Amino acid sequence: MAAERRSVSGWIQGRIVPHVRVGRERWTPRARRYRADQDRIEVLLREAFDRAGVEQAGAPWALRVWATFAPAKSTGQIPKTSGDVDNIAKSVADALQRSGCTPDDCHMNRLEARKLRVPTRDREGIEWAVYWTEDEGDA
Repeated sequence: MAAERRSVSGWIQGRIVPHVRVGRERWTPRARRYRADQDRIEVLLREAFDRAGVEQAGAPWALRVWATFAPAKSTGQIPKTSGDVDNIAKSVADALQRSGCTPDDCHMNRLEARKLRVPTRDREGIEWAVYWTEDEGDA
C-alpha cells in the first residue's frame, strides 16, 4: 500500500528574528528578541496544525521556508539585516519542534529555504510548509 503524504502550510506575516545561539548569551538583547519571536511563531504554527486537524507531523518530515523581503531603499537589494536564509529556516524548525508540531528536528530529512524579493514591506513574511510520509517503508 502506498504511503499517504501529508502536509501543513501557512504564512507568518512580517519579518522574523533569525536563529541565534541561546546558551550563555541568552540574556543579550538579540537573544531575548529571538525568544520572544519564537513564542509568537509557535502560536501561529500550532494554530495552523490545529486548523488542519493534525496533532504532530510524522517522521521523517521535510520543511520548506520561503522568506520574502522588500528591497532596501538605499541599495535596491534585500537588506543584510534580514538574516541568513539558513538561520531563518532554523527559527521556523525550532518553533515547530517547541510547539509540538513536529518531532525532534533530527527527523527532518529535507530542507528547502529561499529568500525572495517582494515590492513592499507589507508583503514581507514567511511562507512555510511541513511535509511527511505516514509510512516511510512504503514510500
